[in-house]
Amino acid sequence: MEEENVELNLQSYIAIFECLGRVNIKNNHLKDIRIFVKDALSKDITFDKIMNEGTFLNNEREIVLQAMNSFDPNYVPKYDEPQILYNNHLVNHLNNEKLKPSVSKCKVNDGVFNSKNLKESVNKQIELEKGGYITVKSIELRDAPSQEVTRNRETLEEHYKMWEDAALAAFNRDLSTLTAQRSALNLEPYMRCIPVKDYVAIIVDEAKKLAQGSETYSPTVNMLNRDMGSKIMKIHGTYCDEYAACHTELDVLPNKEVNLNPRQIWQWVEHGVFANGATLSMDHQEWFPTTLQNIGKFLYHIVMHDLKVDVNSLRPTTSHKNYLPAFYTIFRTQGRIVKEEVKPHPVLSRLYRESAPETLTFPAYELPMVCPPVPWVSPHIGGYLVSPCDVVRLPYQAIAQQQRLVEVGDQQLYPSLDSLNQLAAVPWKVNQKVFDVILEVFNNGGSANLDVPEPPSSLLPPPLPTNDMDKAQKYQLFRQKLQYKRKKAEMYSLWCDCLYRLSLANHVSLS
Repeated sequence: MEEENVELNLQSYIAIFECLGRVNIKNNHLKDIRIFVKDALSKDITFDKIMNEGTFLNNEREIVLQAMNSFDPNYVPKYDEPQILYNNHLVNHLNNEKLKPSVSKCKVNDGVFNSKNLKESVNKQIELEKGGYITVKSIELRDAPSQEVTRNRETLEEHYKMWEDAALAAFNRDLSTLTAQRSALNLEPYMRCIPVKDYVAIIVDEAKKLAQGSETYSPTVNMLNRDMGSKIMKIHGTYCDEYAACHTELDVLPNKEVNLNPRQIWQWVEHGVFANGATLSMDHQEWFPTTLQNIGKFLYHIVMHDLKVDVNSLRPTTSHKNYLPAFYTIFRTQGRIVKEEVKPHPVLSRLYRESAPETLTFPAYELPMVCPPVPWVSPHIGGYLVSPCDVVRLPYQAIAQQQRLVEVGDQQLYPSLDSLNQLAAVPWKVNQKVFDVILEVFNNGGSANLDVPEPPSSLLPPPLPTNDMDKAQKYQLFRQKLQYKRKKAEMYSLWCDCLYRLSLANHVSLS
């Protein structure tokens, strides 16, 4: 860092003191500790500032404190109380500086949760988010699978297994090539930040999603690359493996009325366990959009060039295997812009349709939680327990808006965050009677009057062409066919959206 003229910051000194603290047996590295303590103090980085503002993982806080105590045996950290009051003239009259935390351990509670099932729900939610995806049963009524459907399902499973093996081999091959290269943007650290099995799972899941894609629409290649990179970043941000185990008091329920809102309670509880274990308010640096794009491009190269489909798989009488790329790119013209899109091979699309899948897969961070969410205490802390969550959904290029959220200060945002926390604190459940009625209407063909989408098969096709048609009639029929295809695609999109929502509602009501 000195050679590159990189200035040491607070987190740098934490790393230095941690290293020295681990090897400082019988004060044999006390001289080095004194040198860096003097350097830190010259930059106005005191021990208390390090302990209050630093980010610690696992037992780093204890090791750093040991290094500090070897320099000053009488040093005891002084932790700052959290800023829980508003700093906004519209709501400052609601401040009450006399309010102090009143959260006590309680074994019995007659509300929605008690201490036992709350802890179980927290652990269950963490496992769901660490898994990344949740598979739910589709509510679409289907006949018993025929022999052909069963065979297609087995063929599809064989392809999935083949893709896993191909993706693993291709990832190791491309990673070796990447290691041998040297460029301005080195992707190797990003390609090693999570286990290889997770990369393989993401590649196969992305291929499954593409295979289910619409015939008339596909996201652009740039969007797919960026989304793939975002998935890697979110898995890398899953940092709370020991969240519930290390901080057992986070699931404590009050046994009397509390005059603090969820955000204030969370801040006080966090302050109470601040001196022990890892930092709850983790500070993860967002990856740059260009980095996400290049990560996705690296992984999509495997999807496009190494995942194959047997084009003879739908011919049961043919034993010859003919493997071709499972995905290819096309170019669509939208006005003056030509966009590159990814499409599945027609055989793969047909194989997926004729396998009549009975389940649907959703990202865990898009589903309702099984426990209360973490109260929002800042634009970056709150929502899901493990998965990253944005308090405001902004496009990647909205740098100015994201910076404004940071610059405005947390206390200015407390009124908005408290309103959001109040909504999140109210549990909900599916109205079973209304759900049963909608489900019955949906599976009986839908209803335009009840705003329940109808299946695309209910749309009447245009008439067939005849030999006695003139040029104007043929042109009119051509326009009708275009309108029919567009309308059918719209109906299918709405029908799928309703299917997903009803399947999720059914999953939530049964769990």
